[in-house]
Amino acid sequence: MSIAQFPESELLQEAEIYARVIVAWHHEIGLQMAPGRMVNDGEPRQDSLDEYRRVVSHFLNSDLRSKEVQAELANVQLSGMFEWFYHEVIPESVWGRFADQSLRQPPQRLYEAARHIRQLHERLSAVTQAVEDPVPEPQENNRGNSVQFSSRRELEDLARAYYAPYIQEERVGIGGANFLLSSSLERSANRSPDTGEITLLTLDYLGFESVREFGKDHLLTRLRAGEIHIESVEGF
Repeated sequence: MSIAQFPESELLQEAEIYARVIVAWHHEIGLQMAPGRMVNDGEPRQDSLDEYRRVVSHFLNSDLRSKEVQAELANVQLSGMFEWFYHEVIPESVWGRFADQSLRQPPQRLYEAARHIRQLHERLSAVTQAVEDPVPEPQENNRGNSVQFSSRRELEDLARAYYAPYIQEERVGIGGANFLLSSSLERSANRSPDTGEITLLTLDYLGFESVREFGKDHLLTRLRAGEIHIESVEGF
């Protein structure tokens, strides 16, 4: 598994939505509001207006899929030229062009959207570190990897990254990450945490065995080959 496959693509795609919404707001609404907003003693601040227009144009012509560009935009919205419109509300019409219903509670104001970009990047950094750190070889005294998290979703991302070598079958419809995470949670004092610290336990410590190869008639071999498909899993 490469970080480009999961979860980087999902996190960056969500951050891209917030970035496009911010830029669209400034292009379609902010540029019209700016002459009345950027004034000094009743007179327009031409230097500020010119700089604002330049920055809007800069982001219109930037690749908003880039993490670096997203981070730059968040900084400009929170503490730069776009801060003139820090608390402005984002209309639903703007959200509707870029986000679907998967964003259950989209940010209402520009500064909130910028903060969401930063939060997504923080999650991405945490998961990237987990992916880059090799899974330790099982040892008698090796229980697993202790992780800190601020939400259930972040914990699930960290679990997928940690158990990546053992969950190839998720691509054919049967899971591993959620099962292994649940098994680790069962050994924890807090069985359904939304924030805190937990040890993601190794397969050896949990008493499981990872098998890579099976016979040609084995269920998993036929699943991998696409000969059979799983429509649903019941009983869990």
